[in-house]
This record gives sequence, C-alpha cells and structure tokens, in this order.
Amino acid sequence: MVQVLGLPVTKGHDSYKTFENYLLLSQDPMLLVLDNFETPWNTNGDQMAVQNLIEWIQDQESVSIVLTMRAADGPGFRRWHKLGGQSGLPTLELESARQAFMLIFNSQSENVENLDWLLNQLDCIPLAILLIAQLRRKLSLNQLIRRWNEQKTRMLKIGQAPSRHTSVSISVDISLQILVQSPDKGECIKILPILAFLPNGVPQWEETLAQLVVKSDIDLEDSVISLLESAIIYQENDCLKMLSLIQEDVQDKHPIQASHLKQMGKYYVKLLRDYSPGQGQDVIEVHSSNITKVLKTLLQDSNQREYLNALYQFAEYSKFFPLCLQLIDVVLAPICSQDFEEQIKLHFMKEYQLSWMGYHQRAKGEIEIIQLKLKNMDIYEHEESKAKNNAKCLQHLGYICTMQSEYSEAKLLLTEAKTQFEKVGHQFGAAQCIQSLGDICTMQNKYSEAKLLLTEAKTQFEKVGDQFGAAQCIESLGDLCTTQNEYSEAKLLFTEAKTQFEKVGHQLGAAQCIRSLGDICRRRNEYSEAKLLFTEAKTQFEKVGDQLGAAQCIQSLGDICTMQNEYSEAELLFTEAKTQFEKVGHQLGAAQCIRSLGDICRRQNEYSEAKLLLTEAKTQFEKVGHQLGAAQCNRSLGDICRMQNKYSEAKLLLTEAKIQFEKVGHQFGAAQCIQSLGDVCGMQNVLEYQR
Repeated sequence: MVQVLGLPVTKGHDSYKTFENYLLLSQDPMLLVLDNFETPWNTNGDQMAVQNLIEWIQDQESVSIVLTMRAADGPGFRRWHKLGGQSGLPTLELESARQAFMLIFNSQSENVENLDWLLNQLDCIPLAILLIAQLRRKLSLNQLIRRWNEQKTRMLKIGQAPSRHTSVSISVDISLQILVQSPDKGECIKILPILAFLPNGVPQWEETLAQLVVKSDIDLEDSVISLLESAIIYQENDCLKMLSLIQEDVQDKHPIQASHLKQMGKYYVKLLRDYSPGQGQDVIEVHSSNITKVLKTLLQDSNQREYLNALYQFAEYSKFFPLCLQLIDVVLAPICSQDFEEQIKLHFMKEYQLSWMGYHQRAKGEIEIIQLKLKNMDIYEHEESKAKNNAKCLQHLGYICTMQSEYSEAKLLLTEAKTQFEKVGHQFGAAQCIQSLGDICTMQNKYSEAKLLLTEAKTQFEKVGDQFGAAQCIESLGDLCTTQNEYSEAKLLFTEAKTQFEKVGHQLGAAQCIRSLGDICRRRNEYSEAKLLFTEAKTQFEKVGDQLGAAQCIQSLGDICTMQNEYSEAELLFTEAKTQFEKVGHQLGAAQCIRSLGDICRRQNEYSEAKLLLTEAKTQFEKVGHQLGAAQCNRSLGDICRMQNKYSEAKLLLTEAKIQFEKVGHQFGAAQCIQSLGDVCGMQNVLEYQR
C-alpha cells in the first residue's frame, strides 16, 4: 500500500508508521481497494499483525475499504458488508447477467431462451459471463452451448496465456492450491470429489456426510469448515453446496472414485428402502438429483439387483417420473444386460410414467416396442408370458385412449385384451378390463351398461380373491350413483368400499372414498359437512404421502368456496392446488385449476384476465390430450365473447366447443353450447330489430 500510494519511508521510520501517519494526517475521504487479500491473509507468517492493521484502518472515519478475497467471510472479527450471494461468490440476477452479456458482446438481440439456459449453467458468475461474451464474438450461441456440453469449464478461457482473469479453471485452481499448501487444511481435499459429484449438495450434512464418505481418519467437521472458509463450498439451510461452475471444474481435476460411488450407492439404496412405498417425498426430494446421478452411474457399470430395486422404489414417487425415465433408459440400453421379463417390466413402467405425464404418443410408442419384442421372441417356455404381455399391451393402449377421451377405440382394445386374458386363464387381467369398460360407460353416461360391467368385474375380483379390486368396483359403482344423483345409494357404496379398503390395509383407497363422500355433500349443497370430509381426506392423503390426492382435495375446497361466492378464498385454494399439482407433475390437475381461476375472473366480470387464464388452461388441456377440458375452456371463452357482444367470435368458439363435447360423448356440455348459441342468435336478432 505504501508503494502504490508513493509514500517515502524516511530514515528511522518503518512502512507501518509511515502509512499510519499518512492516514491520520489525510483530510479528504479515501477509498482503499484491496484486491486478492487472501494472499497476505493466508501466506503471511503473522496473520494477527495483518488483522490488527486492517482493523486499525477500519477505525479511521475518513477511510472506506473494498476488499476482495477467496473466503466465505471478511478477515478478522469485524463485520463486513458482503456483496454477492450466499455462495460466497458474487453472482448476478439472470436479468442483470443477460444485460451484461449483451453489453460486453455488443449484441442487440439473442435467442433469450438459449442464452438464459447458458447463463444459468454458468451460475451467472461475472467472470464466466465476461469470458463467454468474449467467446461469443467468434462463435455462435449454438456453438457455445455445444462446446459447453462437451468441455464444460475447460472452454472458459481466452488468450494464449490464460491467467486468473481470463480462465475460470485457473481461478478455481488458485483457491484449491491455497488449501493444498496450508498445513492444517490440506486434508479437506479428500472430500472434494464427493461434494463436486452431488448436484443437490449434501442436505442435513451433519448427519448425512459421514454416511456418504468412505470411513477415513480425516476430521469431517474441520474439512467442511476449511472448504467453507475458502468459498469453494457454501451452506444453505443445513445443506453443503457447490456452485455448478466450480463443481464441473473440480470434477475434472478430482474425479469420483469407485469406492466413493459404492458408498453413496449404499446410502441412497437404504434411504429409498427406508421410505418405500412412496413415503417421505419431501425427504427424497432434496436428494432427488443426487439419487438420479448416483444410480445412473452405478446402473451403467453394474446390474446389481439392489440398484434396480432402488430404481423401482424411486419410481413410486410420481413427481420424480422425469428423473426415473432417465434411469429406465440407462437400464434398457444395449450395454446393460437385463433378462427379457425385466426388460418388458421396465418398458411397461416407462409407458405408465409417460401416460401419467400426458405424453400419450410416446407412451404408445413404448407399447409398440414391447409388441415388437414379443413378436421377435420365439422361446417356447415364454409362450404363456408372451400371450399375457400381448394382452397387457392392448389393455394399456385402452387406458391411453381412455385418457385421451377416445372411448370407442378404448372399448375395442379393452374388449380384445379381456378376450386374450381369458384365453390364457388370467382372470385378474380380464376383471381389470371389465372394470375399465364399466368406467368408460360411466363417462359416456351409459349408466345401465356401466352398472352391469362393474358388478361383473366385482364378482370376478372376488372369485380370484382380490378384495382390493372388488373394493375399487364398489367405489366405481358409488361414482356411478353419484353421477345419477342417487346420493343415498352412493353414500352406502362409498362407506362399504372404505371399510373394505381399510380391511386390506389400503389407506389410499379409504381416503379416496372419504373424498367421494365429501363430493356428495358438495353436490347436495351441504357445504359445512363437505368441507370437513375434504379436509379429513386431505389429511389422510398427506399421511400416506399422496400429494396428488391432497391437491385434489384442496381443489374441491376451492370449488365449494366458488359456489359460496367466496372468490378470494377460492383463488387462494386453486393457486395452492395448482402449485401442488405442478409439484407432482400432474399437468391435467394444474390445467383444471387454471380453468377454475379463469372462471372466477369471468364470474367477477374481469374478462381480460379470464381470457388469458382460460386460453392458458385450454393450451395445457390440449397438450395432455384432454379434449373435454379444452371443450369446457372454449365454452367459457365463447360465453365471455357473448357477454362482450363479440357475437361472431362467440359463435365460432361455442360451435367448436359443441363439436368437441359431442366427440367425447358429453351431451350435457353440447346442450349448454346450443343454449348459449341460441342466446347469441337472440341478441343478434334484437340488435338487428333495433337497427
């Protein structure tokens, strides 16, 4: 500092005294900028002397300090005002990062979606943004993304002689070297590969870290403190984390070892087993990306049964279906040798998850793969299994068509599947098909036929000793009576089904019956009783870890508030339900909530907001192939146009909705559209007469 300030050191005075006198005699405010302060702080033999000096400077009223160093906190015991995020490194907000990139590159326009993806990969760290913007002058954005996917942090450098100012890797290296060279901190490097490998970091690290690390003689707490002090890692809600940019670089220099992977696999296999079946979603969620990465790596190199079982247990959580699909693809890859039956099982699991997420065409494609595999299989001893799986393919195609409201096609497929199941003596599969056919008839308002089919399915389930299947049929018969407004009979059936579900220990089924009993009270305008039942069902769903069921109860509570004109409360409930549906990846439920929010706006004559919400809901319904939901949105949009005297637009929307309702066999919806079209024509005639 004396040298930079150009202060002459007179004879008999040392540099410290000269500097102190200069500050004491200075009349003007002064800002000292001390860059790379970790050098004197970590390498000076007398750290206390450095601390005393910096604290003495802080005591001078006319002097302010801006200090940069590789550390989680400022030097000494004084409180420093810290710039940047909790990570220890200053990161920018996405909007600011985008603006910085555009200014450095001097660009007027970029593909925002691609740019934002790349900036997020870089954690919006200023040095990384500077380097990537410089590289953009030579390469297109698509080329930069491709190179990032291939090279990660190795690409983040410019110039022939990279330095800490022009290379992210060198900047990270400096921090690592400080740790390695420190006699009391070098041990912490041993846990770096684990921390760099785990995308979620280490949640509840004080309990978890020791179980993830292969037993050694290093002091884990001291190692963590050293890494936190160096800002290589940071702590967020008891979770040890590392910025992804640093993770990529550290993984390159300190790759994960087989022993580390085995230990992490052991921990996550036990975690999933302890919470199976499908319990503790919130606990699993904070580890979900870690589980995916660890299992993915282990399944690529090993076909041990315990890792495959862990995949099946992970698949019990609908929220993690997108992650499970990645793991299923790894296991089904040609390099992983699974027996034939296991492959078929995994393909069916993949098809179910894709259907649940609304990717019906991809799900059908998975069934086609199974059918092709079965066709090519000519091993005689698998003949019975082959016939059963062929029937199962038809059954699942029937389920997909049902979800897409293609009821005629679904009926044909399920009838054929039933016939094939009966041929091979698989009465359980046949009973399931009869049950599904009954459910379709209920949806098509063919109540007499539905009742016969569901009763037949119930008898068949009882014949093969499946009390659970029988309870489901009783529940479906209750749904049928509810649809026909036969509420007393429906109540008896739901109560019977609830008792049967409880008898076989199926709390989820019992919760569904309580929800259905609540729905009956709602339909009979017994709102207080309905609220109590929906709240009880919600508690029960949460108890068994069924977030979807809980979300549906919140949605129903929102419906009640809407009927009671309690719109503010209804909006809060639908918003909460929508968030919960999105959390478990149920796009259909989220779309229904958006539609309900749009209808509330419509009821309050907030037509602009209503149109935006209903259009969004319609798009979402179409995305998941739910034609009935899309038709309901078109009808509501048509009614809004009618209220706004936009009669031509109203006619188009209501006619489209009518056709959609007819297509899915919803005669009541079609009749409502005809009624609204009549109202439009009446209003147009009045206007014509007035002219």
